Amino acid sequence: MNLQVGASVLGLVATICDIVFTGREEAQHIWKKPLRITLVRCLFVLMRYPPVAIHIIYAIFASMWMNGAEGVPEEHHCNIVMIFRIITGSIMLLLLDMILMLRVFALYNRSRLIGILLLFSLALRIGLTTYTSRNHLPEKITFNSYCIAKFTFKNTSNGLNPVLWEICGEFGLQLGIIALAMKRTVWDFRRYSYSLFSVLNRDGLIVFCTIGVTMVGLGVASVKKGAGGATVLVFPSVITLVSAAVSAQ
Repeated sequence: MNLQVGASVLGLVATICDIVFTGREEAQHIWKKPLRITLVRCLFVLMRYPPVAIHIIYAIFASMWMNGAEGVPEEHHCNIVMIFRIITGSIMLLLLDMILMLRVFALYNRSRLIGILLLFSLALRIGLTTYTSRNHLPEKITFNSYCIAKFTFKNTSNGLNPVLWEICGEFGLQLGIIALAMKRTVWDFRRYSYSLFSVLNRDGLIVFCTIGVTMVGLGVASVKKGAGGATVLVFPSVITLVSAAVSAQ
């Protein structure tokens, strides 16, 4: 078993264990009757179960194309893997952001102003990272035997690193969400003492720390030139941690 397959299997096992261990709470809050299709329920399901398929597909890619010791895979194979990583990782983060925003939106009694602010923040984050990714990538990307890019983004035009912009954008968005939640639960209701408020803030900080670990891993992988070894754990870890973060909501 090569290193990439092992990392994917480890991520798959961790994701399944998280689903199993939190199954009782999920049944109580998500699958309770009357069972109706809601946006939150749909987002939750998309966050919880597709990661299993993502790990399996990635393990298949790894077993076919990323054999480590058998030389560098074909460039078009690595391009497929890179696109798969980017799309699935971005979608998972986007779904998590939407769930967190809906929670804040509900805290403010569906305030139109808060809704517009949250949507604007999300659009700004997506637009910023899309712009830097489209305009500051090198013309040609080479890969190592694990389909990890050999270049560092800091060597791209204007010295802009699209991955670091993505990290900064995600951190900024999460800090904004936490600030809005804290303002509502701590300041607006400072005269009251409800356990719900402390639970919401605790869960928000857990998710923030989870995303922080994920973003640090992405940052390390993006600046380590030609990195292999531990960086093969980054993508499976991102998918697993982001999927697990939704169980804290």
